[in-house]
Amino acid sequence: MKPRVSLVLAKEHDDPFKEAIKLLGGLPASIKPGGTVLIKPNLTVPRPSGHPAVTGVRIIKSVVDLVCEAGAKKVYVGECPGGNTAWESFEAGGYEVLEKYPQVQLIDFDDFEYAPYEIENYRLHHEYFLPTLLEEMDAIISIAKIKTHSEAIVSLTAKNTIGLTPTKVYGKPRLALHRGWQGAQEAVADLANLVRFDLCLLDGLPAMEGEGPIDGEAVDLGVFCASYNQMAIDSLACWLMGVDPSRVAHLWYLHQDGHGPVDLDALNIVGLAPESVFFRRFKLPKRFAGESYYWAAK
Repeated sequence: MKPRVSLVLAKEHDDPFKEAIKLLGGLPASIKPGGTVLIKPNLTVPRPSGHPAVTGVRIIKSVVDLVCEAGAKKVYVGECPGGNTAWESFEAGGYEVLEKYPQVQLIDFDDFEYAPYEIENYRLHHEYFLPTLLEEMDAIISIAKIKTHSEAIVSLTAKNTIGLTPTKVYGKPRLALHRGWQGAQEAVADLANLVRFDLCLLDGLPAMEGEGPIDGEAVDLGVFCASYNQMAIDSLACWLMGVDPSRVAHLWYLHQDGHGPVDLDALNIVGLAPESVFFRRFKLPKRFAGESYYWAAK
């Protein structure tokens, strides 16, 4: 069965985030009454919501509404940026509005206990330190950005796993996990094999091209995507950016590991047709300049 991905144009809906989840089929069954849920945004630097580098708080609020309506007892919104504290990013992004929900707690993963978790068939490290809090979660939701990345080519939901690792172990800005182009790709694939997201969402309001993940330029892509399958949503986002996902090493690794397809024809896309959204190739970071990373369409 083809993995389903929903694709909606933001301007066509009052709440495009809830619409994308509705088209997908609703929240996953792991989000249930009395459950504990972790929402992982991408807040890599302190920037206001609406900046292409960070997940907007409006999206988080919509998802929190749905999760609380489903009866979740505890909802963590957690991050561990590579160059600052999560609290600085929460403040810059206006995330304090989430504290009005009695179920919600904003957290910095660096404030929690962590432990090593071994991985079979690893590509960079045989073990990775992660917060033990993850073991208490009934469901984990990744809400990432659609943007380029100077070492990973793209920063989507798989890359969002890096922000789960403690900088107390890996340093700021996690040099042990970003050892050049190949090291970054291998670390992302390893971590995505260790941590499986129950629901993946991508924010293209706006997206980013060029020298991402921080200093790139905004792109008015205007879409929001949702999927239960991390590979499926990241592959679709690549195609929307004009990037061939099979040329993005960490996605190719995950495809080889059985996470899902890289071909657009292998996806069950509901909502918009991708060809109605794609309008040009995203500029990639200078180190990846050239035709080889793009798919054939101009």
